[in-house]
Amino acid sequence: MPKAELTQFIITELAKGEGKQEITNKLLFKGNNIEEINEAFASINEQPAVQTPPDRTVEINNAHVFSAEAETPRAATVFASPPTQNPIGEPKKGIHFPFRKIIKIFIILVLILVLIGSFIYFQPQITNLIKNFNSNSAGKTAPAKPQPTTTVPMSNGGNSVVNSADDIKRFNDINAVQNALDQYFIDNKTYPSNLGQLAPKYISTLPQDPKTQKPYTYQMENFTKPDYLLCGIFDNNVQKCFSVGVRSSTYNQ
Repeated sequence: MPKAELTQFIITELAKGEGKQEITNKLLFKGNNIEEINEAFASINEQPAVQTPPDRTVEINNAHVFSAEAETPRAATVFASPPTQNPIGEPKKGIHFPFRKIIKIFIILVLILVLIGSFIYFQPQITNLIKNFNSNSAGKTAPAKPQPTTTVPMSNGGNSVVNSADDIKRFNDINAVQNALDQYFIDNKTYPSNLGQLAPKYISTLPQDPKTQKPYTYQMENFTKPDYLLCGIFDNNVQKCFSVGVRSSTYNQ
């Protein structure tokens, strides 16, 4: 490549923003000698800058080239314009701006503080809920007093209202015996074969009918569930019988 064309090519590439090494590689690829390339670079650096009228200024890829036709017809001095600034908000190359990481860390810390504050604020309510749940569960699982649903038919002659002092005592006596039977069942998981097994642990003395001075009749029942039949002769010669599901206390009103 003639020297003038070589020089002009270097000037044009410099105006495009290419570096010396890139231009040299291109010229070597085209078959130019390294010595000629170095001489062309040296001639460009030695040429003085000649100011020409503004209308002769040629803008090539953000670089101003001033023609110097008077002394060197094809030589020119390249004045590189300032590098274009990066768009607003875009970080420059080589400088790290960890704003996003800082914001993420800040958000995570805020969430952690909110969770901790919420736990501290609601801790008493949560503790009360747990206690209530445990107490309810314990109440549901605690063994209840045996109350089988089997009901023995009762012959009461119709009216259940107590009219005499003897009947009131009979109801109270039978109620005491039923309470003793309940305690006996809790300890033994069955009912006694006779009332004599209740005294004196579950009842001090076995009550007797106030008129006949005889004990109340008792019979243990074990058909489908543990049960019993406790009977007494009330006024008007009416027999009333009670069991697990039939309490004497409901008639003594």
